[in-house]
Amino acid sequence: MKKYRFLALTLSVSLLVMVLALSGCFMFKPAAPSNLTATALSASSVELSWSGNGESFIIYRSVGNLNNFTQLTTVKTKSYIDKSLTPDTTYYYEVKAKNGFGISDPSNIASAKTLPLPPNAPYLKIT
Repeated sequence: MKKYRFLALTLSVSLLVMVLALSGCFMFKPAAPSNLTATALSASSVELSWSGNGESFIIYRSVGNLNNFTQLTTVKTKSYIDKSLTPDTTYYYEVKAKNGFGISDPSNIASAKTLPLPPNAPYLKIT
């Protein structure tokens, strides 16, 4: 009789774990975000958007090269506008998803070059 109870308990636990895993329960760290895009909106801002699952997303930025990513911010949405940037400068970004079980691997890297400042208006002197 004990043998059957043990077998029933083992099958019940195995079934519960399988149901939780298949239902999308966050039992593991999230997968890396995908489809990260960066679009320059102006001389001082870049819009980011991506796909992925997580409770929050950590955004990293590097200026001018791919070797010096630093954490920029953490958001709960799948988009972000990076502001107060330098005109005519290339920025590189990557995103990691976060949940209660850990932090994902990084997304693909996306880059955008902020727009240059418009030229100064010509000076007209009337005499």
